[in-house]
Amino acid sequence: MNRSAILSTSFDNVCFIREIKFSGWCFRDALPSILKKSRHTEIWGIDLKDAEGKVLEVILEKFLKSHSTVPALQVSRAMASLEKALEWRRFSDPRALFAGAESITWHLPVPP
Repeated sequence: MNRSAILSTSFDNVCFIREIKFSGWCFRDALPSILKKSRHTEIWGIDLKDAEGKVLEVILEKFLKSHSTVPALQVSRAMASLEKALEWRRFSDPRALFAGAESITWHLPVPP
């Protein structure tokens, strides 16, 4: 796979990113280091240690897109954000918080 940046910006300023090379590091290549620092590997029901292909790509894209306003800092901020999210999940255990819930939804009142 080509490890170069593939960017396309639409008129609504949304960037679609497959992989970004930044100072010799690729976000995907930095993942083992992030998982080691955070000491947690699961997010949204996916174990990042064993994830591969499209599933892993989509998760990393979510973090890259959330920090796309300053492209020069995008990868480093996305990496820090993923690390903090994994640390939070390790301490708060969100799966246990909602273990008894059948579903998590917000019910809005229906207008008359």
